[in-house]
Amino acid sequence: MPELWRDLRWSLRLLLTQRAFTAVALLAISLGIGANTAIFSVVHAVLLRPLPFHDPSRVIAFWDDGSWSRAEIALMQEAASGSFQQIAGYGIRSATLTGRQEPLQLQSVMATGNLFQLLGAEPLLGSALAACLLPARRATRVDPIRALRAD
Repeated sequence: MPELWRDLRWSLRLLLTQRAFTAVALLAISLGIGANTAIFSVVHAVLLRPLPFHDPSRVIAFWDDGSWSRAEIALMQEAASGSFQQIAGYGIRSATLTGRQEPLQLQSVMATGNLFQLLGAEPLLGSALAACLLPARRATRVDPIRALRAD
């Protein structure tokens, strides 16, 4: 134990006499710790943290480069009723909100009525989409329901 204290005192004296080397060493150590923290934070956010869904181990996502129509999603829901409990679809599009003021560019999400129910999520404002409303909206040829987010 006395040798450890002697070695620590000698190391501290050496570092104080060579201040440039000490500054570079401390800078390298602090950059290494900062980079390690940043990388771990990204890995944790992307890979390790559980998904914010009701039962994430049972959610399967698949996508295509094209866009599916509402009729195609309805056909998939009927065809896969024996394999999956639910199928939901969504698409992200841009929209322009116009009115009395200048037009505002928004991102909109067109979704099937059961998307919130499938994910076990509740909307922050308003009420969730109702799957039973979509056939009625299709019959009246009204635009699909949209959820908006301003940038």
